[in-house]
Amino acid sequence: MSQAWPRAAMDGDASQGWGDLIDGFRQEAELRMDSKQAKAAAAIATRFLWHAGLPGCGGLRPGEPAERLDAAAVNRYLAGVSRGGASLKTLHNHRWAIAAFLEHLVNLRILPSNPAAAVRLRKLEKRPARWLTDEEVSAAMSVARQRGTWPEVALAVASGLRLSELRRLIWMDVDSQRSTLLVRKAKGKRWRTVPLNRLAVAALDEQWKISGGLVHVFPARRTWRGGWAWKDAPRAANWWRKAMAPIQDAVPKFRQAAGTGRGWHLLRHTFASRLAQQGVDLYQIAEWLGHTDTRTTQMYAHLAAGYNPLIERACSRGDFCNDKNDTTTEGNARC
Repeated sequence: MSQAWPRAAMDGDASQGWGDLIDGFRQEAELRMDSKQAKAAAAIATRFLWHAGLPGCGGLRPGEPAERLDAAAVNRYLAGVSRGGASLKTLHNHRWAIAAFLEHLVNLRILPSNPAAAVRLRKLEKRPARWLTDEEVSAAMSVARQRGTWPEVALAVASGLRLSELRRLIWMDVDSQRSTLLVRKAKGKRWRTVPLNRLAVAALDEQWKISGGLVHVFPARRTWRGGWAWKDAPRAANWWRKAMAPIQDAVPKFRQAAGTGRGWHLLRHTFASRLAQQGVDLYQIAEWLGHTDTRTTQMYAHLAAGYNPLIERACSRGDFCNDKNDTTTEGNARC
């Protein structure tokens, strides 16, 4: 006998039953991720529930059979998201959120198993990281200098801080004596320490003249008609929109890039790419970037690659690699 969808807690409120489940899912998700991600996952789960009830009543109602939340419903929902122009990465994000919500229902014994487990998407292609050339970095810094955002851009390319980490940074976590920076609000939930190079120190020195008397390094702005003032709070998540527009015009690669801050992440990639090109160990780069899984840092491995004499072992058992015209000691040693 199938289980029915939980009924509304209050008569006349047709959405209260699954609304409570969404709230419970969001609260549970906040134990494993930050609140912004949890809210986004809950919003996707809500959209999925409404989509599962169509056509007809306009949404899944309390009392309707839970079997309507099956693999076919997940596939229909993802197909609709895809028709809307979503990228493959976005589809994976939606599938993950739906699977997490349905697993929540399994744990509550509302569903016998998770139907999302049977839903398969095309694998994401692992593409090499893109980064900025020295000329592009100079162009971006020049525009940022003119627009008053040089400290932000310079610190990002000199430290690899994520956009969210940058806007939440506080002066208490900047150690000028040891030339280090403590990142508390990290994506991987782990604190990390990033050493400050000369460019990072210069960026922070300049920003100190602006916000040295406040708690936050890059504070928010409080605006009103005819004026504005600094507000000692983290900047809004979308503060980069105005800041990035002129930089995108000067360096098209920013506009072409997808992801956080419409290309802002290129500054982080540039930081890591320069380190890899200079021979810095990938494990050290992972530590400075805050990667919890070093496999993520492998995207920079090709930049660190160079000639390795071990490659010569591939032809060490035959004469086919001998250059008859190369009689030098080095040539003989290679084979």
